[in-house]
Amino acid sequence: LPTILSRCQVVQFGPLSPTDLAAVLAEHGVEDPVRRERLARLAGGSVSRALTLDDDEIWKIREELVNGLTAERPNFQRLADTWAK
Repeated sequence: LPTILSRCQVVQFGPLSPTDLAAVLAEHGVEDPVRRERLARLAGGSVSRALTLDDDEIWKIREELVNGLTAERPNFQRLADTWAK
């Protein structure tokens, strides 16, 4: 309704600092301090993004891609297949 809409107000929240985000991740059960720090740095201040990134499969694929790209002779077909997964 227009009456309700006219009384609404948008409230924007800024991103959390890496320290605050790491504390929230600890509360959500991310026990490894190195992992918390990495997630806090990569999530850009977003708790939901950090929790989404806290997935072992994502890190496994990331490691495959990084190792493949930094290999002496990268296998680009394998990298493309890994990326497509």
